[in-house]
Amino acid sequence: MITVQLKGFQEMYGTLDSNQAVRASAFRAINRSVDGIATDISSEVRQVYNVNKADVDKRISKTRCDNYYELKASVTLSAGEKSALPLIG
Repeated sequence: MITVQLKGFQEMYGTLDSNQAVRASAFRAINRSVDGIATDISSEVRQVYNVNKADVDKRISKTRCDNYYELKASVTLSAGEKSALPLIG
């Protein structure tokens, strides 16, 4: 479970209602988390298997939030025959 704590947004509350400010902050936090999770996946795979970073990274697909009304994102590591990683000998 990922928990996001928001701090320092008092100035923003003056121009936006509180719901808009929270959603905008969550939108940004989710997109930053997607990037961090993809980086962590790449690092973990390369610790176990001797593969190039570029080979792992091109098999990671990220779906980021595109608006702050629908706060959804995903990170997927491709699996299957065609996406097999080339191992370095």
